[in-house]
Amino acid sequence: MNARTQQHTSVAWHYTTGQKFALIQKDGVLRPAHIGVLASERPVIWFSTNPVFEPTAAKAFVVDGVRRMLTVREMYELAGGIVRLGCRISRPKSGADLRKAAKMQPAIWNVLASVGKRLGASPAEWWGYVGALMLDDLTVEMMNDDLTWSSHDARVFV
Repeated sequence: MNARTQQHTSVAWHYTTGQKFALIQKDGVLRPAHIGVLASERPVIWFSTNPVFEPTAAKAFVVDGVRRMLTVREMYELAGGIVRLGCRISRPKSGADLRKAAKMQPAIWNVLASVGKRLGASPAEWWGYVGALMLDDLTVEMMNDDLTWSSHDARVFV
């Protein structure tokens, strides 16, 4: 992300499904996933400054043995909706600062960035937080049926 864009961005978003959000809500804590994290690394909660949807948050689906990424509409319909959790941009880290905090090897970052770009993502929009975040400290927005976002009380999820 260039400095000009960063100046105008005050929130980074963690995109998730409604099904996963129900688990986060029950626990009251957003925790990083440990899947694919090397033993020497620290897991990251991933955020994006993409204001619409982060392409790498799309879920895969297998139909007749063929794996493909779900569209936003399909995720909305099949995964209990889509929720995004906003964090003040001053809390997560980006770029080299994130990689250092996560103890991430450059080769791992390069693979993540390459895959992300193939999915239509911009690694310059990626931010991460090492550790857990209390749900009460985050902004919660739910995707509407018309695929727009609206604010939501984290304590009430329908």
